[in-house]
Amino acid sequence: MSDLSRNNHRQRTRDTYLDAGADAFQDHNLLEMLLFYAIPRKDVKPIAYSLINSFGSLENVFKADIEDLKDVEGVGENTPILIKLVSDLNKRCFENRNKNTARFVDFNEYKSFIGNLFVNANNEKFLVITLTSSRKLINRYFISEGTPNHAEIDPKRIVKYVLSDNAVNVIVAHNHPQSAYTPSNADLRFTKKLYTLLNTMGIRLVDHVIVGENGIISLANDTRYLACFNLNF
Repeated sequence: MSDLSRNNHRQRTRDTYLDAGADAFQDHNLLEMLLFYAIPRKDVKPIAYSLINSFGSLENVFKADIEDLKDVEGVGENTPILIKLVSDLNKRCFENRNKNTARFVDFNEYKSFIGNLFVNANNEKFLVITLTSSRKLINRYFISEGTPNHAEIDPKRIVKYVLSDNAVNVIVAHNHPQSAYTPSNADLRFTKKLYTLLNTMGIRLVDHVIVGENGIISLANDTRYLACFNLNF
C-alpha cells in the first residue's frame, strides 16, 4: 500500500468512527484503528488480524502479556505498550467505580464491586473482603494469583487478614478466567471448610462469589449451594 493510499484509508476510517461510532466496526477494524497510533507508516490491518488470530479474540488481545504480544509478527515495540496501557486504563476505570462503596446492603451491590475488580484478569485470583457487623467495607485484598485454571489458597491465610481487620463478616471471591462460573467440587469443599473455620471464631462467611466468562454467581444466593453456608443472605 502506497503512503497516499494508506493515509486515505486511515482518514476514511477515522471519519467513519467519528460519524458512526464503534458500532460501525468489527473487532479487527477497531483494533486496526488503535494500531494507527502505534505504527504510523505501515499497513496495520494484517497485524490486527494476526493479533486476534493469535490470541483468539479481541478481549484476549487486551489480556495478553507484553512479551506475548511482542511475539506476533509486525507488532514492534510500541504496540504492546499501547495495548497494555488501554487495558490498564479500562481496568482502572472499573476499579474507580468502587470508590464510593461503603457498605454492602445486598448481593447486587457486592456483585458489581467484585466484578469491577476482576476485569481483564488472565489468571485465577482470590479476593477477600472484610466487613463490619453492619457490613460496612473495611478492606479488600487479593491474596493469591495462580494460573488460568488454578489458584492455591490456604484458609488460614484468609483468617490472618480477617483478624487483622477485626472483621465480623467476610466475603470471598475468585474467578474462572477461561470457563463458566459453575463451582467445582473443590470450590464447594473449600467453601464448607472456610465457613466452618470462620464460624468457630464467631466470624460469618457471608458469601463465596465466582466470576466466570458467563457472569457472576453467588453461592450463598443459590439454593443448590446453601449447604456450604447453612445460611441465607
